[in-house]
Amino acid sequence: MNSSNVTLDQLIRKVEDLGLLDAISDGISIQDRNFQIWYQNRAHRDFMGSHAGEYCYHAYESQERVCDGCPVALSFRDGNVHRTERSVPTESGTMHFEITSSPLRAASGEIIAAVEVVRDITRRTASEESLRESEERYRRLVGSIEKKHFLYSHGTDGVFTYISPSIADILGYSQEEFCTHYTTYLTENPVNRRVTRHTNLSIMGEQQPSYEVEIFHKDGSIHWLEVSEVPVFDRAGRVTAVEGIAHDITERRKLEEQLLQSQKLEAVGRLAGGIAHDFNNMLTAIISYGHLLKMKMKTDDLVSHNIDQIISVSERGAALIRNLLVFSRKQAADLKPMNVNSLVEGVEKMITRLIGEEIEFKVELSPDEIVVNADRGQVEQAIINLVLNARDAMPKGGMLTIGTAKEMIDAEHAASRGCSRPGAYARIDVADTGTGMDRATREKIFEPFFTTKVVGAGSGLGLSIVYGIVSQHGGSVTVSSKQGAGSVFSIYLPLIKAKASETAASRPMTELRGEGTILIAEDEKEVRESLCTILEEFGFSVIAACDGEEALQKFAEYRGQIRLLILDVIMPKKNGSEVYDEIRNTAPGIKALFMSGYTAQIIQEKGILEKDTNFIYKPLSVDDLAAKIKTLLAADS
Repeated sequence: MNSSNVTLDQLIRKVEDLGLLDAISDGISIQDRNFQIWYQNRAHRDFMGSHAGEYCYHAYESQERVCDGCPVALSFRDGNVHRTERSVPTESGTMHFEITSSPLRAASGEIIAAVEVVRDITRRTASEESLRESEERYRRLVGSIEKKHFLYSHGTDGVFTYISPSIADILGYSQEEFCTHYTTYLTENPVNRRVTRHTNLSIMGEQQPSYEVEIFHKDGSIHWLEVSEVPVFDRAGRVTAVEGIAHDITERRKLEEQLLQSQKLEAVGRLAGGIAHDFNNMLTAIISYGHLLKMKMKTDDLVSHNIDQIISVSERGAALIRNLLVFSRKQAADLKPMNVNSLVEGVEKMITRLIGEEIEFKVELSPDEIVVNADRGQVEQAIINLVLNARDAMPKGGMLTIGTAKEMIDAEHAASRGCSRPGAYARIDVADTGTGMDRATREKIFEPFFTTKVVGAGSGLGLSIVYGIVSQHGGSVTVSSKQGAGSVFSIYLPLIKAKASETAASRPMTELRGEGTILIAEDEKEVRESLCTILEEFGFSVIAACDGEEALQKFAEYRGQIRLLILDVIMPKKNGSEVYDEIRNTAPGIKALFMSGYTAQIIQEKGILEKDTNFIYKPLSVDDLAAKIKTLLAADS
């Protein structure tokens, strides 16, 4: 600002004569180099007080020392415009001012004064402070959101304009990657189409409840998100953006799925427990009549082979029921020392029939005796299930190999084998050259009801039953597989230092020739008649009863003749235990063999039998029945 040739005093008088500056809301003053105020308009006097003709508030004790950063001082110093902000305490609170100083020059260029403009920015400062606090609260809120949440916004074109940093922890994308590329990824990936559909509804202005969607992680895994979003409108009511928050509920969904699987398992357990009794009774009749036919035939009779198949399939059905009960924790395993090599040999012929001619089959047994504590039927079932799985993986044929080996597992490798502790283990390998599995399939194969087969081609229980059986034996099962390169399933069972028990496969039918009378009480007609025929074939006289009360009546009638009681545990009118207790009151030395097709859990819950009672499960093996009778009668003689 130049003042031509007028003096500062003349300039001030002209400004005062005009009176225009008093109408301005900003405070204006003119000060000389010594900070003496030559002019103040009304607003300046209101803001700073009346100081015309005095040294201004910028000066300290002497005119040589001025406040650091004073705009007036700086304008005199370098001839430039300077601006600063100051806060002034008042009785009503702190006022905030923006102070601007411009040099006033004479025609010679000399700075003769400085024009100071003081603007009240108290409201603006308060608004800015409020905005800063709001932004800080927002940052704290976003920062406090755990890593399972992220915030986002995108325009009506679907392009993301903001995503919170936690997206990297949840979906593996950086903020830049997500905002730049993910819109295309949403539309191209079929798993994410539901996200796109909901986004379109928000863009159309529809307020939606929260929804759950599957979405791919950057690494290809699937995550579940719970999403809540709202459309953002302008003043004209048009949607300009969509804002939302997403919560990673993958772990929750996994827990829900596990609960669902658990409920399915419970349903299977209840179903198996419910049908076990009737099914075992039917199998008892089939197996018994099968043995009767076999006992009456010559060894070289061609029909004998067919009868063997009937008995074998029936026993397999019984083993399946037992395994379902074990898997659903309705029945405990019957563990005995068992040679793993003889166990594999025992199912070799059955495996050959199951896999068909198009699959080559070989067995590679360890030269050492490998003894484990196992339920033979259950481990056989586990091997058969793995064989069936391998067969289905080779629809066009291939090679199936079953091998056994000893393996010492140290602490370092126990976890990778799934073993709870280091030690000596028996390993049973079932290897195929089939289609193999990818990682996602391998992670789910032991889950109940998981199957890669078409509807109706499998229940999804085969491998989960294997897992349940092996776990009941204190072992583990692992799988090694690559897509297109076959699979190897390995069962690990703890070795024991004991001699293997005689196996059912090598034991001939027990020779039992008895005499005397046996009372059998069984409410199922087919079972009762088949057992009566079997016992008569062994040379016994048999008295049959259809319920507990009839059993007591028959015993009272033939008490002097009866050597042994065979009692069904659960019968109408009186159960087997009640019958036995009443008979013992009059015949203390009488022996009894209890039998039942119900699960051990049901029998235990009813508290029917005492511990160490002579007991045999249905379906009855004729060998086991004969052995039990022989032992009881030998103790009685």
